[in-house]
Order: sequence, then C-alpha cells, then structure tokens
Amino acid sequence: MNIKYSYFNINAIFISLIVINSFVFCELPEGSECVSEEGMLGTCVSINKCMQVVKDLKDKSRPQVCSYKDEEPIICCTDCEHINDTNSVMVDRFGLHYFKSNRKAEDKCIEYVIDEQYPCQLQGGLQRYLDDERNCYAYTPTAVLTVAGGMDAGRGEYPHMTLLGYGDDMQSAQWLCGGSLISHRYILTAAHCITSHASGPVKFLALGILKRSDQEDLWHKYKVKRTIPSPEYHPPSKYNDIALVESDKWIKFNHHILPACLNTVDTVEHTTAFATGWGAKGHRRGLSDSLQTVSRLKKVEKRIQIYNFPKAFKEN
Repeated sequence: MNIKYSYFNINAIFISLIVINSFVFCELPEGSECVSEEGMLGTCVSINKCMQVVKDLKDKSRPQVCSYKDEEPIICCTDCEHINDTNSVMVDRFGLHYFKSNRKAEDKCIEYVIDEQYPCQLQGGLQRYLDDERNCYAYTPTAVLTVAGGMDAGRGEYPHMTLLGYGDDMQSAQWLCGGSLISHRYILTAAHCITSHASGPVKFLALGILKRSDQEDLWHKYKVKRTIPSPEYHPPSKYNDIALVESDKWIKFNHHILPACLNTVDTVEHTTAFATGWGAKGHRRGLSDSLQTVSRLKKVEKRIQIYNFPKAFKEN
C-alpha cells in the first residue's frame, strides 16, 4: 500500500475499517482522556494529529474512535506528543517514521526506499517506544544504513547504475558511459556522455546488469527520448559537466533496478565517497566487464591542494 495518504484517503481507509470492525467510545469530545484496548493512556485528538495512525492504517489496523467532529474522526491517540498533520509523515517496513522535508529529492528518496523495499534502511527515522513514566508512546531518532564495499561490486549492490549505449541498433550498441537512475524516467550522467565523437548521440539505456557479459535476459534496455545537458556546460571546459537523459518509457523497478538518492544539503560530513562504473581499470586498458567500485576518493579541497586546480573549482 502506498502510504502517501491524503486527508481523503486516510478517512476512506479509516471508514472502511470501522465498518468492518468498529470500536467507538461514547462521544468523547476532542481533548478528553481515553484508554486504549491495551490499557494505554491516550487523548482524543483529530486523526490528522496522531503520528501512529499512519502506521496503523498502513497495517490495516483500526484506530479507536472517540467521536466525530463534523466528518473528521476524533481518535484515541496513545502518543505522548501530537503533530500538526499526518500527511507529512511516512512509515517504512520497519515501522520507522519519517517527516517530509518539502525538498523534492529527499522526499522522493524516502518514498522510493519505503515503496520499493531497498536492501538498506534510511537514516533519520523515528522509532516508537513506550515511555513508562508517562504511560504513553514517544519517538526517538535512529540511524541505520547498510553500506558495502570491495573492488568488484556485488549483483544488486548498486541498483541505480546504468549503461549508456551509442549506435543505430540496440543489439550492437557500444556501451561507453555510465549514469545513475534517479526516477522512473531520468538518468543522471555527465554532459560529455550525451554524445560520442565516434558513435554519435546516446540512444539506449541498459539497467539491471552487473557485467557487460551478463546473459541477455538480465539486460533491461530502453530507448532515449531526449537529453538535457546543463545550460552552463560549455566544452571543452570541464565545469558543469552534468546532464539528464530521459527514457522513452516508464522504467520498471525491481531488486536490481532502483533509483539513487540525491544529496540535498550544501555540506557533506562523510569522509568516505564511492565511485562506481564500467570504465577502464587503468591507463590504456580496456573497459571493465564487471561493475567496479572505488572508495579511496579525496575531498575537493584535498584534490585542489595536490593537483593545483584553479580556485574557481573550489568556489563553484
């Protein structure tokens, strides 16, 4: 079930559960004390102010009704603190709660991880626990993230990785560049990859593979609809070397095809970065058959110091 509930959806799901198996208090008004079926102390509040109701409805559990305010259910909420709007909350399969940030990339990342069941958990979720002193439920932050490393990547380890193909025929295409799947339609790549000097513009996309030599049924291929380079990219300059590639069809997700989460903050606190791709393993060496991962990446400031990059590189 998709948990991006609107007010209408919350009430529709709620009403269907009440019809099936109703548990209604005798007209307790909003703000009244109530006791749950488990004997927990609660408060009668709007269904839109109780964070736990998001998980309850996702699990098809029925909240206990105190009364109705017009058509709005007033429920017995056993959370110690109440929120302003349950529509701003998402819940993953582990029962962790996340608040929407109103930053599109970040919210879509949470949505994808929850809906598509990634092999890892998000960071920053709130875990519900019983506050014995107050006899109600509170929430505490938790941070769990699975990260794998190594030279040869494992199958499904980087499900966002995409090969970009060039040529007139999909079967004989040359797969020369890589990119990152970021949605059902778009691949993020380098602007210099949208055209090959020898083979022309990028025309094909391949996802779900680990090796170039993978059997044909593991390849999920799509045609390119259009490319969108950064308007600030002016080759041969290396600055602003970034572009989007749009697929001609909706890309289907599975365990080996999932979008990457984009960074949404200005500062990066992590000390380790990973680069992945099917590029050459060294100078004058051929393209790698298997997806490679490199973790010994230095921060920009260190690269500027070592290689004497122009100051504009750091400033921009």
